Amino acid sequence: MSAVQPSLALGLTARHPYLRYGLEPVGKGQAAAGFRAVFAPGVAAVDGATGAIIGRAAGIAGFTAGLAFFFAAFFLAVGFLAFLAGFFLAAFFFAGFFLAAFFLAAFFFAGFLATALFFLAFLAGFFAAFFAFFFVAMVKLLHQS
Repeated sequence: MSAVQPSLALGLTARHPYLRYGLEPVGKGQAAAGFRAVFAPGVAAVDGATGAIIGRAAGIAGFTAGLAFFFAAFFLAVGFLAFLAGFFLAAFFFAGFFLAAFFLAAFFFAGFLATALFFLAFLAGFFAAFFAFFFVAMVKLLHQS
């Protein structure tokens, strides 16, 4: 380091050829006592409007993450209900076929299964529409506030 001028070396200045360790020269020896200029009011990085901007960015990030989790949970629930509807459709079909074949009461079981399938399809559609409406209403409500 002897070949490099002290004013050009990292951390060194021409007036103070010692390392400063991040302490700001704020006046009559305060830097040596450990005071820092960045702790003064109005100088800090998160003072005033900057803190509000960081808070708003964190709020937007949190809202976006919550929205993504809500979408994921919603589509997971809809997929699960669709799987259950398909499973019960197959179960009712085979149950109706075998029971009608064994007990010779096809008209009764066909009517019962048609009613049950209609009820199941109605519930699946109802809950899908309800949760979609609920989701849109909650998003609009959150955007209003």
